Amino acid sequence: MDRNIKRMLVLSAVLVAVAVVGFAVMASYQQWTLNHGIETPSPTLPPITPSPPPLSINDLNFTFTSGSGKCTSHGGVGVGSATIKSNRNEIIFSGYAITSVPCYYLTATCETSGNEIFIDILRHPHGELCVQCIGEVPFSGKITGLGEGTYRVIISIGGSSIAEKEVKIGDDKNDYMKKHPL
Repeated sequence: MDRNIKRMLVLSAVLVAVAVVGFAVMASYQQWTLNHGIETPSPTLPPITPSPPPLSINDLNFTFTSGSGKCTSHGGVGVGSATIKSNRNEIIFSGYAITSVPCYYLTATCETSGNEIFIDILRHPHGELCVQCIGEVPFSGKITGLGEGTYRVIISIGGSSIAEKEVKIGDDKNDYMKKHPL
């Protein structure tokens, strides 16, 4: 046999012997710790602690609708405008977003923190040929599932705030009784 092949075989045999001895030592150590009541850390990963659920205000329900864009009649100043109203146990909002051309659609996200509600509206181009004028895209939305209380609603378009209002959600029966006592 070639001298290099003999060296490789000897080296392989030595590596296998070291591995066998290592496993034997590890097994005897585990048995020794069990016999002597010593707890060793588990070789598994630590348990995963779940992250807290996202904040929500009493099972908040959020709906958002984007209208069709058109050439603006508002002069194209700013990023848009919105109004916020409360009606019984819901918050209703509507407005428009200013866009570079009218061929845009809007999407929105809604997040909460305590009694604050953040609505961020994002503009997305349709990607088609479009008339060249400053555009406005109308939107509307609703938040339901709110418990009684005062909420601060902040609406932004692409991170720029366009409307902010504190609204009170209450039980209509209680409101009626306050206005018309017995």
